[in-house]
Amino acid sequence: MRTQAIILLDLLPVSVYYRRYFHSRHGCTALQHCVCAVAALTRDVTVVTFDDTDHRRAHTLLSGHPCRVHRSHECLELHAIVEAVGEEDKNILVYRLECLLTPHELIRRALSSHVERGHGMTWAEGLPTTGTPVLFRREFISRFVALGLPDVGKTCEAVLDIVRRTGVANVSTAVGLAAVGIPVETLYGPCPISAVDIAVAYPRDVDRLLTVLERHQGSDGEEGSWARLNTWQVLAVKQREAELARLTQAANVPPVGPGRRVHRVLYVSHASGYSGAEESLLQLIRHLPQHAFEKCALVALEGQLTSRLRQADVEVVCPEREFLRPTLENLLYAASVLRDLRPNIVHLNGLDGLPVLAAVKALRIPTVLHVRNGVFGAYEEYASAADRIIAVSEFAKRGVLSMVSDVAHITVIYDEVDPDTFRPDLYGAAEARCGFGLPETAFVVGMVARFANIKRHDIMIRAIAEARTRIPDIRLLLIGENFEHPEVFASTRAKIAEHGVEGCVTWVPFVEDIRRVHASLDVLALCSDAEGLGRCVVEAMAMAVPVVVTRSGGTPEIVRHGVNGLVVRPDDPHALAEALVDVAAQPNKAVRLGRSGRDFVLAHLTAAASAEAVAGIYDDLMKSPV
Repeated sequence: MRTQAIILLDLLPVSVYYRRYFHSRHGCTALQHCVCAVAALTRDVTVVTFDDTDHRRAHTLLSGHPCRVHRSHECLELHAIVEAVGEEDKNILVYRLECLLTPHELIRRALSSHVERGHGMTWAEGLPTTGTPVLFRREFISRFVALGLPDVGKTCEAVLDIVRRTGVANVSTAVGLAAVGIPVETLYGPCPISAVDIAVAYPRDVDRLLTVLERHQGSDGEEGSWARLNTWQVLAVKQREAELARLTQAANVPPVGPGRRVHRVLYVSHASGYSGAEESLLQLIRHLPQHAFEKCALVALEGQLTSRLRQADVEVVCPEREFLRPTLENLLYAASVLRDLRPNIVHLNGLDGLPVLAAVKALRIPTVLHVRNGVFGAYEEYASAADRIIAVSEFAKRGVLSMVSDVAHITVIYDEVDPDTFRPDLYGAAEARCGFGLPETAFVVGMVARFANIKRHDIMIRAIAEARTRIPDIRLLLIGENFEHPEVFASTRAKIAEHGVEGCVTWVPFVEDIRRVHASLDVLALCSDAEGLGRCVVEAMAMAVPVVVTRSGGTPEIVRHGVNGLVVRPDDPHALAEALVDVAAQPNKAVRLGRSGRDFVLAHLTAAASAEAVAGIYDDLMKSPV
């Protein structure tokens, strides 16, 4: 039975630029190192990519290398592996970037044991989890997926965790093929560090990894050598100690007083992808008076958000690393940023990390928290620590009301748009539809939502299937990235196939100019369970696109049934389908609803009015003792 090595690139938001596998040092990328290393183990090497841009980059980069590049249309790792391997039952070596730190003689021995004993799944027990090479038989993967266990197929690490928790014997019996964890001592000798995760996620991590590879070039075959892993650990400790020393010194800063004539506001967004919350933040920043506020921002990774902030003349600090986890290093990093920028106010665009919140409170800097979504439980510590809270709807306000001692500290300011930027005559429908491959004469329904359970894509698919019996030319345009909850995306694809609507659904993960989406629509629909407000609804209304929403969350506060849109029962695909049919059957009513929607935006939801309200909160904070 042949052995095929699979190198899975990461499923990441298109709107974030950084890709660890493409990080290079001295002209060689991490991906090229992986291919060269695994090619010494088997001649059959496949690199699996998950989006077109990564696929093109990998294909160009690996030209002449002993591998093929496969563009997967799956998003769950086990499904992507099966797709790349094909129908033949093979042995599969799943290889990660972190595996470069594992002695390849150990991997050879694990592979030899796996093949000789005919196991369904083999791994080296006792290695750091992310650095553990995992071996499968294709047949094992197929049978394992068929078990339908929670999170099955999401990642290979999740499979390993399920096997360990469920019990090796139980899984082996259920699948009919042996799953075996071989102690690393048996294969190779004791691992010199504890079996914890090796984090190779951000540029400094990959730089450290490539430094290790350069120091130990050609040492793969050294018997009993853990040189790479040892060097990695030593460098990690030294770099952490140096960083902590630097940050400790840098963080020794007095609180910033209100003496600056122009208030400086620091906007914090650990989320680096670009969606509704980030667009709302950008619109706010653009419309605040420049003469009254200096604007700076802290964002974890480079991407569409950092680019657009700089275009809006915002000073951007981007560490290309996470600062969300509650670690001492992140706390000191947050304090050092505050020292350097010396803001008068810190505005959190969401749940942006307890280290930032702790540093802000320790330095007594006034804090504004923006509550944008309907998942309220996670807000508790943030809400109790914030000096002012901006809720995007009365629904959002009610969600955090019990978390504060003074209700007056919560202000409802609806998400807004610039009606000159979002206007009906911006693009022609035919031109916009052409860009998405949609028929000019179709009835196009749009849904703009990331793939998450609360967005209820399942309801939308069922509604489209029912409405198609009465609107034969109906098309659904889905806009939303699938990196955060790939299992929801996979479930949505399954629903599409189950209801036989593959031919009338178009999915686009990210669109730089969302106005082209709205221009292509006959109606925008949002069927979330608990939407804070729904920025896409406000944008569609501004462009005179009729909207259909569910009676849940904050959206019904701005959409009045039969006046400037249609409101239907939540969790009811039939009601949603009837509303879509209603819009399609009555073009004059659709036009009226669209115009009324734009009139409502002009009267109540302009970016200028929202920015003025936020500026008032800032002014009040600067006048009040914290």
